[in-house]
Amino acid sequence: MRLSLRRVLIILLAITGIWSLISNRVFSGKSHIITWDAYGYYLYLPAALKYQDFSEFTFVQEHLQKYRPSDSSYQIFEKDGVKTPNYTMGLAILWLPFYLIAEVWAQLDPRFPADGLSQPYEWMVILAALFWLTLGLIWLSRFLSHYLQESTTWIVLSILVLCTNLFHYVVSDPGMPHVYLFALYSGLLLLLQRMGSDPTRPQGVLLGACLAVMALCRPSEALATILVVCWLWMNEGGWTGLLRHLRSNVQVYALAILTGLIVIAPQILVWKWTTGQWIYNTYAEYGHKFDLLAPHLIDGLFSYRKGWLIYTPVMLLAIAGLFLLRKRTPRWEPGILLFVVANIYIVLSWHIWWYAGSFGMRALVQSYAVLALPLGLAWEAWSGTTWRRSLIPAFVVLCGLLNLFQTWQMHRGILKADEMNNAYYWEAFGRLDPDRSMLRLLDVPDRPDKPALYADLIAMQSAEKDTTGTTEWVQNKPGWLVKGTDKYSPTIRIDITDSLAREWSGQWLKLQSSVLVGEDTSPGYSGAILVFQLQQKDGPGIWHGMQIARLVEIDRWWPVEYEVQLPENLKAGDSIIAVIWVPDSQDNLWMNEIRLSRLFF
Repeated sequence: MRLSLRRVLIILLAITGIWSLISNRVFSGKSHIITWDAYGYYLYLPAALKYQDFSEFTFVQEHLQKYRPSDSSYQIFEKDGVKTPNYTMGLAILWLPFYLIAEVWAQLDPRFPADGLSQPYEWMVILAALFWLTLGLIWLSRFLSHYLQESTTWIVLSILVLCTNLFHYVVSDPGMPHVYLFALYSGLLLLLQRMGSDPTRPQGVLLGACLAVMALCRPSEALATILVVCWLWMNEGGWTGLLRHLRSNVQVYALAILTGLIVIAPQILVWKWTTGQWIYNTYAEYGHKFDLLAPHLIDGLFSYRKGWLIYTPVMLLAIAGLFLLRKRTPRWEPGILLFVVANIYIVLSWHIWWYAGSFGMRALVQSYAVLALPLGLAWEAWSGTTWRRSLIPAFVVLCGLLNLFQTWQMHRGILKADEMNNAYYWEAFGRLDPDRSMLRLLDVPDRPDKPALYADLIAMQSAEKDTTGTTEWVQNKPGWLVKGTDKYSPTIRIDITDSLAREWSGQWLKLQSSVLVGEDTSPGYSGAILVFQLQQKDGPGIWHGMQIARLVEIDRWWPVEYEVQLPENLKAGDSIIAVIWVPDSQDNLWMNEIRLSRLFF
C-alpha cells in the first residue's frame, strides 16, 4: 500500500490520540490534565463564564481543595490588594469552544459537577490538543507541499510528531501552550505563503488574529512578526517594494492591526479591572527577566538538564537544513534564519532558562513548524538509498525510538521534569523501572568510579548511645526528633589539622544516616536535607545537600548515604560539617544516627 499524505496524517493522529488517552488515564476517569501552569492559563474560562469572579477568584481555592491542580494558588498574583492571573489568556481563547462543550456535558450528566474543573473539562483539554495538532499538521503539510515532494512532506510531519518533544506536549502535557502555538505558526506560514503580492481583507483579519493570540499565549511569540516582515520584504523585492505593497494594501494591514487590538482588548480590560493599570507585567513583579547580555546558550542547547539538542537531537538535521534555504527557497531564507536565531537567543536569555518542569527545551517546541522547511530540505538533499545516504534515515529512526522511549520514561517518572544532570541521565538511560536510589544523583552527581574495599569510620552521632534523654523510641528504634522549627539535627564537626590535611586531601568520604519520615514530610528543598559541608579559609569549599524524603519509604527506618571527594588543597583550619537540615517546613523527622567514614580503594 502506497503511503499518501492523508494516510500518514491519520496514522500520526491515531498514535498520538491513543497514547494520550492511555497516558492520561481517561478510561479510568482519573485524568489530571489541568494542573500547575495549565490551570493558570485555564482559570480565565471559569472566572468569566461560570463564576463571574475577576475580583477575588474565590473559586480557585475551591478548585485547589477539591481537585488539587497544584499545591498553592500561585497562578493568581497577589500584592498590595491586587489579584490578577499570572498568565495571559491566549490558551483560554483557543479552549473556549471545548470548554462550552464540557459545560453542556457536565450540565447534562449527573455523574459530573458543572464546576469548571470536573472530568469533562479535563477531557476537553485533551481533545483540544489533538484538534489543534490536527489543524497544525494539515496547515503545515499544505505549506510544505509548495516546496517539497509529497513523500518528504509526510516524512517531515512524522519526524516532528514522533521524533521531537512535541509528542510529549500532545500526549502528556496537553494543557501547556506549545502544541497550540505549533498549530498557529503552521497557520501563519501558510497564510503568508497564500497572501503573496495580492492579499485580501479576510487574510488581513486572520493575520492580525493569529499574531495576537500567539502573543497572548506567550508574549515572546511576538517574534513571529519577524517572519511577516521578512517574507513581505523578500516577496516584494526589498524595502521600496515593501513600502509600495503596504500603500497598495493599506486596508488589509489596517484590518490586521485592528483585529489584533480587538483580540488583545479583553486581556487589557482584565488588567484594568484587576490592577487598575492597562498593562500589568506579573513576571516583572516576581523579578523574572531576560538576561540579554548573558544568554544561557550552551546550557540551553547541550546540557543534560534541558539541552534542546540532547533531548531532541533530530533537530540537528533542521539546523543543517538552514544552510540550504538560500539555494532552494530564497524568499524564506531571511525570515526563517533570523527568526530561528532570534528565537533561540531570546528563549535562552530567560533567567530561568530551563523553564521549570518540562521534557527537554519546551520553549522551542512551537518553533518546529518554522524549522519544518529546512528539515525537509535537509532530508531531500542528504537521504537516499546508498549506504552513506542511509545514515540520515537511520539517525532519524534512532531519534524517534529515543524520543518515544524517553516520553514513556517521563510518564513513568524515570526521567525527571527538572533537576536532570549528566550522572542521572546516563544512570536512567534505557531503564524500564524507576529506582529510588538513583534520585541521589540529582543532588550529588559525583561518586567514585570503582567500589571501595572498605570504609573506616571517622565520626558518628548515634541515638543508641545517647545519654541526654532527648531520644524517642519509634518503630522499635531510638531516634532524635528533628523538627522544622529546630532546623538542625545532632551534628558531626571535624576541624582539619595539619596531619589530617596531608592524609585526607583528595580522598573520598561517605556520609550516612538512618532516618524515618512521615507522610507529611516535604519532598523538596523545604524538607529535610542530608548536608555535607567543607568550610575552607582559602578556597571555595564544598556544599552538598541530598533531599531525604524522595529517597525513602514512609514510616520506616531507612538508610540514606552519599560520597564526597575532598579537594587536593585541604589545609589546617578547614572544617567538615555533617548534619540533617530542615530549612523551612514544619516537617518532623527522626534520625537514628549520622556517620562519616573514609573510603579506601
